[in-house]
Amino acid sequence: MPTATTSCVFPLTAVGPVADWATEKARELPANVELSFLLAAEDAPGVPDGPWPEVVVVTATAFADSHTEAVGALRPLRNCPLSERPLSRRRDEPTSLAALYDASMNLWPEKHRYAADTLWSHEDYASLLAKLGDAVAEAPSGKSFVLAPVSPVSREDESLRNMAFSVLGESYVVPYAVWTDPAHDDVNVHWLRDAMRAVEPYGTGHYIAEADLTADPSRARRSFTAADWQRLRSLRAEYDPQGLFFSYLSA
Repeated sequence: MPTATTSCVFPLTAVGPVADWATEKARELPANVELSFLLAAEDAPGVPDGPWPEVVVVTATAFADSHTEAVGALRPLRNCPLSERPLSRRRDEPTSLAALYDASMNLWPEKHRYAADTLWSHEDYASLLAKLGDAVAEAPSGKSFVLAPVSPVSREDESLRNMAFSVLGESYVVPYAVWTDPAHDDVNVHWLRDAMRAVEPYGTGHYIAEADLTADPSRARRSFTAADWQRLRSLRAEYDPQGLFFSYLSA
């Protein structure tokens, strides 16, 4: 499948206007384009080399039947009117699926330690990412980052009806603490939870697969709508009344 990628790197201090610009342009992008934000320090995996400290990276990848079609899908991102011009830019680059997998894997290198948490919200990305940008600038590990896919789910009710988990917001952010030394576990987990506390007032729920279920007893329950949560508890009571199997349905 031919793909093409456009990406822009901005200073993290410009995260508010960058988020507003990119989310506005995302409304013009067709469904075959994936757009995301990455907030990270200069030495974080996946950040392009360059003489800058913390950055926000906007990346959009189009999946199409031809490279020409993919480039056309990315057209809304062609021009950037921001006064904070990109520090670097890749435009309409042919991108193999193997390269996409490699880029993803670079964010999570082997032999590292990880902690993550998630947040769904109805708040705009500019507000969420501004607060998380402050956290990234203070991260004890330069490898930690925040990932935020734009429009990560379908808007069609029919497509959502039988999902295994509930969609609980219009925006979605995932802070990752990444470090190497076990002696630094506490400080990095503490950083992650402080970062989450900065945005939790805006939250509507969490994504169960990457939520830090040990951070608060309500994490699991808040990963589902009230109706779906009750349905899961009822199913467990019916098929596992003795609690033989371990479950995160504990709140």
